Amino acid sequence: MERGARRQLEHLLEQLARDERLDQYADALQNLVGEILPQGDMKDALTGGWLGHAVHPALTDAVIGTLASATLLHLVGTRHARRSSDFLVAAGLLAAVPTVASGLADWVDSYGEEKRIGFIHAVGNGAGLACYLLSFGPRLRGHGLRARALRLCGFGLLAGAGYVGGHMTLRKGMGVDHGAFAAYPEHWTAVIQDEDLKENILTKVTAGGTDIVLYKNHRKIYALANTCSHAGGPLVEGQVDGDGCVSCPWHHSVFDLATGEVVHGPASSPQTVLEARRHEGAVEVRLHPPDGEH
Repeated sequence: MERGARRQLEHLLEQLARDERLDQYADALQNLVGEILPQGDMKDALTGGWLGHAVHPALTDAVIGTLASATLLHLVGTRHARRSSDFLVAAGLLAAVPTVASGLADWVDSYGEEKRIGFIHAVGNGAGLACYLLSFGPRLRGHGLRARALRLCGFGLLAGAGYVGGHMTLRKGMGVDHGAFAAYPEHWTAVIQDEDLKENILTKVTAGGTDIVLYKNHRKIYALANTCSHAGGPLVEGQVDGDGCVSCPWHHSVFDLATGEVVHGPASSPQTVLEARRHEGAVEVRLHPPDGEH
C-alpha cells in the first residue's frame, strides 16, 4: 500500500473513532452482548483467561484461512474443486461461531475510540460472513457467477475488517497487556515503612517509577502490579474478597493476590506478582528471581 493511501486510510479510521454518532449503534450491540454473555464461566472461557492471553486472534486464523482457500478454489478451480470450495465455506462459517463470540466477549467491555473501531470491525466481519452464507443460494440454483461474486466480496470485507482489527489492537492497544512494558525492581527495593502498611487495606507504592499495590493480611504481604492488565484500571481502588482475590474497579476482572492469575475476566493476561518482605523496619519488593538465584 502506498504511503499516501495508507495515511488516508488511517486518517479515515481516526475520524470514525472520534465520531460519537456511532455510539448509539455500538452501545446497542454492547448491551445485547452483555445480556447474552454476562460475567461468568462462559465469558471467561471466551476471553481466554485460562490460556493466559486472548483466544480470539488464534481462532481468526482458522476462519480466514478456510474462507480464503474456498474463495481461491471457487475462482480458479475445476468443477470438482468448486464442490470442495462449498465444503470449505461451510467449515469456515462453523469456525466463525466461536471466533465471533470470543471477539464480542473481548469487545463488550471497551469504550470510547476502541469501542467505535471495534464496532466497525464487527460490522465488517458480519457483512463478510453474510456474503459467504448468501452465496449458497445462487450456488444451489446453478448461478456460479453470482456465487463467485458474493464470495469474492465476502473475502474483501473480511480483509478490510482484518485491517481495522489490526489497527484496533496494534495502534490502539486493545487486548494488549497494559503492564507488559512496566519496569519492576529486580533487587530488593524499600517502598514503605512496615508500620505504615495497614492490615487488610490496598496500598499503592512506587518502585522504580512503577506503581505497585500491596496488601497485608495476617502478617503476610502480597505485591502485584497496580495497573490492570486488561484496560489499565488501578487495582488499589478495587476490592479484596475472602478468597484472597482482588478485583479491578473498572471492568471487574478478578486476580489471585498470591499468583496474579486471572480468576474471572474480562482480563486474559495475569498480573505481575512481586516478592515482598520486611527488612529493617521497611517493606521491600522485587521481581521473582530466576530459578537458582536468591
